[in-house]
Amino acid sequence: MDKNSQQIINSLKNSISNLYTIKQTLNDINVFPVPDGDTGNNMYLTFENILPQEEFTDVSDMVSYLNSQLLLHSKGNSGVILSSFLSQCLTELAISSLENPKTWIAAFSAGYTSALNSIATPKNGTMLSVMQVISNISLYSAESMTTLDDFFQKVVNIAWNETENSSQELPELKAANVIDSGSAGFTAILFGIASEFSPRIADIYEETYTPWVNSYLSKIDKPSLMRYLASRDSQEEWGYCTQFIVNKTCGVTKTKIEDMFEQFPTTQSLVVLESNNFLKIHVHSDDPEPLLEHFSNSFQIDNISCENMSDQSHSYIGNGIVVVLPSSDFSDLFQSLGIYRIIIWDHLLESPEAVFRSISNIKNLSEIFIITCSKFSLDVISKSIKKMNSQMRPFLCSAVTIPEAVGAILEYDQNLSPSDNQERIRQKLNEVTTTTLLLTSVDGLISHQLRDETIIRDLNWQNLMFQIITSELRAANSLITIYHGSNITTKELTQFTDRFTQSYGSMELETYGTSNARDSIILSIE
Repeated sequence: MDKNSQQIINSLKNSISNLYTIKQTLNDINVFPVPDGDTGNNMYLTFENILPQEEFTDVSDMVSYLNSQLLLHSKGNSGVILSSFLSQCLTELAISSLENPKTWIAAFSAGYTSALNSIATPKNGTMLSVMQVISNISLYSAESMTTLDDFFQKVVNIAWNETENSSQELPELKAANVIDSGSAGFTAILFGIASEFSPRIADIYEETYTPWVNSYLSKIDKPSLMRYLASRDSQEEWGYCTQFIVNKTCGVTKTKIEDMFEQFPTTQSLVVLESNNFLKIHVHSDDPEPLLEHFSNSFQIDNISCENMSDQSHSYIGNGIVVVLPSSDFSDLFQSLGIYRIIIWDHLLESPEAVFRSISNIKNLSEIFIITCSKFSLDVISKSIKKMNSQMRPFLCSAVTIPEAVGAILEYDQNLSPSDNQERIRQKLNEVTTTTLLLTSVDGLISHQLRDETIIRDLNWQNLMFQIITSELRAANSLITIYHGSNITTKELTQFTDRFTQSYGSMELETYGTSNARDSIILSIE
């Protein structure tokens, strides 16, 4: 194997190793184009099995083999775009000296052009932006072009800066407070290539770049992302990530494939890659069956893959929790807590079978944790679960009020098993006291029965609430939370808060309102 071939193989090995160490983080911060938590896996799987098992004597033959493997193994939006860039980049490198920095810039430029042309709707703030900036020769000073060591130091710095800037490019990334995971993965690949020609870069990757990317694990704001998606009326169902290969023996071209997709206007994220023998198609589709049938009637298609992005997204954003609410009241509160899957079930209007069907349609039920907000819902769902196959049964939380459901979510630990969470939350709920004050009045008076069966009456709900708090208090440093409807005015809340501060200065008060009027106020003390 000649020097060029060996350097290319070593660069790819380094890149595969880099992706392996960072892939889970890339999954965990994956927000765009779909928040489905698989970018790291897709980039790694695109690379994992491309290296030749036998030695090539000619670098061009080796690159041809690598390119075919890249296209065959490319997976997901990030993997397909990445393979388009690398295929053209490797083709350019095969015919030039790797010792010249200008060779690399020309290769980067060819790779960027190939990736750009393969994407139907390019977006700034993605790995495409990183590909573009490392191809811009005007960003390289004369000093950075002196040696390969200086040059690759500049390459990774440019890529790193652009990756950091990605957090401000796309609204999804801004909302989630993260960098683009595809850009971060592509920069990790560049670190792998660079470390073959500048050994000190491997240390920078391990000691500085990787911890920097990992820091976004604590910065990502999934509740904020959910609020953004809701504000733009984003559909909850993301459809299917669909990939297939079209054999070119029938004379089909990339342009013809792209023209055929005009018959499917609802598809998104179309990427079409072309090699000597086949075309690789990646697309997001609400219903892939008509699309696949159409193409199979016209061409020979193979390697078909369809992945349900909705299931992946729900699992990624929702943390495995499903909340069942009796109405849409406070659904925005649960969304702000990072809950993506909310089932609204009014048992007065819908049969128990309705909520059971909604639960049964959830994939990976045995990994799901269900939280209800009423005793009736808890009983109905509990009976339904007992009828299920034991291996399919989800775990059910014992919460029966809004405050208990909120407490359960806050206590839920994603790193624990559902059964361990069940016990952890059970203990937490023992510390929560919940009382509901009905606002309906008789003869102008609102009444309430305390736990000791004393009946208290008053014209003003605030006076009653203070009597309830005094009766229920167990500790001087308690947290008091009020859940109310829109019929409680801002003025009333301000008066209550001021009075509370004067009376219970050492305690904390939180209030949550809903846009709907309610005939009750819920109080929790913990």
